Amino acid sequence: MSNESTAPVVTAAYTSTHSRAQALKGAAAAAAGLGLAMPSVAFARSASTGAGAAMPESVQTVLNIAATAEALAVTAFYNVHQQVVRGLFNTDGIAVPVNVLVSVVRAILREEQDHYSFLVGAGGKPLLTSFSFPPAVLTNAVVALHFVEQAETVFIAAYMAANRAFASAGMASLAQYAYQIGGTEAEHRALARAALGDLPPNNKSFETNLYGRVSDAVATLTNLGLLKPRHTLSGRGGGGSLAGDDRDQGRYRRRHPAPSLAI
Repeated sequence: MSNESTAPVVTAAYTSTHSRAQALKGAAAAAAGLGLAMPSVAFARSASTGAGAAMPESVQTVLNIAATAEALAVTAFYNVHQQVVRGLFNTDGIAVPVNVLVSVVRAILREEQDHYSFLVGAGGKPLLTSFSFPPAVLTNAVVALHFVEQAETVFIAAYMAANRAFASAGMASLAQYAYQIGGTEAEHRALARAALGDLPPNNKSFETNLYGRVSDAVATLTNLGLLKPRHTLSGRGGGGSLAGDDRDQGRYRRRHPAPSLAI
């Protein structure tokens, strides 16, 4: 899989009303199956994008979709890290030393695990815990880094919508955490670009506002073929051990403590 072959799919997923509607039906059905009864959150259409008029969206739905996205991210980075450990990850063509890339992947994995743990602790319930990825994402660093840049663009936009949703519902703490998580996802996007040698890696004054609702991101992930069962959530996000050196993990945790779940 090349970046050229995936980019049109991502672009189409951003703009396809038909595919978005189909995916949202599935997401709504999954949320309904959980028997949710949360307050409705309606937030305004962004004047800066061509997104369709926003429909009411519950706080629980936002938390569930965010937890699902983080489960997906943990699964992807855990499997990439495992491939690196096994010596099955081709790093030819990257613009940074391999040890730097490994350090970045480990840190991103831990951050995504923290995000997942926080969202579940806040009441989020992942709608899926098994995901599919293009095979080359798990074997080739250049392909994986292009994929990370594209996926993080989706996640950043989804957290932007989540921030608006929580703010409109008067949930200041959750709005804050959505902003904080989105900021970390933006760092991941820039790190992926730096590792590819795409300069400048920090190439946006304002992150791209793609969605009127968090639910809208589901269509993009569906069109990318990610929401199909294959690789099951693993690592700390799934209750297993964290990949990477335990001493390195301890140093990281002391420097970057998880936020309080009191919301």
